[in-house]
Amino acid sequence: MISAKTTLLFAGISLVSLTAGIFTAQWLESRGNITQPAPIPTAVGVPEHRVDFTLPDLSGQPRSLSEWDG
Repeated sequence: MISAKTTLLFAGISLVSLTAGIFTAQWLESRGNITQPAPIPTAVGVPEHRVDFTLPDLSGQPRSLSEWDG
């Protein structure tokens, strides 16, 4: 079983680590060393060309990808 002393020790270490991380981030930001993340794409375009291929369905009948065009 974890004692109260051990719990307080872990809580103290966590608090010090969190504080150090916040101050480090602020320091790096003030120096201009933090770059902005790349923008997230908002839409995915439909490709103009795709390879048409045929695979068998569950009953063994050949099905082409172009059957689902449109």
